[in-house]
Amino acid sequence: MNSVMIKDALHNLSQSICETNKQIEYGKGILVGVMAGYLAVTDNPFHKGVEFITPLLPKDVNIECFPESWAELIVGEINYGHKK
Repeated sequence: MNSVMIKDALHNLSQSICETNKQIEYGKGILVGVMAGYLAVTDNPFHKGVEFITPLLPKDVNIECFPESWAELIVGEINYGHKK
């Protein structure tokens, strides 16, 4: 996986870019696309995708760009996943 390219794509989820409703929806689409691509290529379960993507998110990520059903998992991984 080219994590640099993925990190560049996920930069669109930063608060400085993802401000309007249209940008938030675009950010959600990017996140879903990156996650779908990762899961398709690796055949990993969803939680492994969350573990892969979380460290690649911008430090100022706008959590409104997360699909509602994913937000708790991703925020939990941001807050606790790296302390394991």
